[in-house]
Amino acid sequence: MKRIKQWIVSALIGATLLGAGVPDYKVVCDALGNIEGYQAEKCEGTKMSNPMMGEMVSANRSYRAGEKHLNVSVVSGMQAMGMWAPFMSGTQVENDEALMKIEQINGFNVGITYDKKEHSGGIVVQLASNAMLAFEFENMDWKEALEAAKELDWQALKSLFERSE
Repeated sequence: MKRIKQWIVSALIGATLLGAGVPDYKVVCDALGNIEGYQAEKCEGTKMSNPMMGEMVSANRSYRAGEKHLNVSVVSGMQAMGMWAPFMSGTQVENDEALMKIEQINGFNVGITYDKKEHSGGIVVQLASNAMLAFEFENMDWKEALEAAKELDWQALKSLFERSE
């Protein structure tokens, strides 16, 4: 019984440390700048803490250019790790309908999914072990979405979470 209690205490401490010191969502929103050629909507966010899961932050901003749409999120904590889960195994797939790949871009791990028929998909940039930058895109090719994603300052976003690792 004593070992179980020690394990529970260790797990709680680890979960708390996992998100310790995350930035305020307003700071993250400020770092989600403009993307050339797109109209940006207001950024919204949340910062929360939970004794079992530690601190978490999320910020979300949408961008539009005609029929093209980008929804950009920065998340930390358990939700961020869940976003990276499909790419953890390193599996890459391409067929006539879909693409799933992992790339290294400027020192960042980047996971890409793309539905070829729908011209939509997602891009996940691993900012830190506990923070992800995610792009959901519609009505564009994944390469065009990736170029738009690169207009945000990934390094500045990463620096917001470095002290919380």
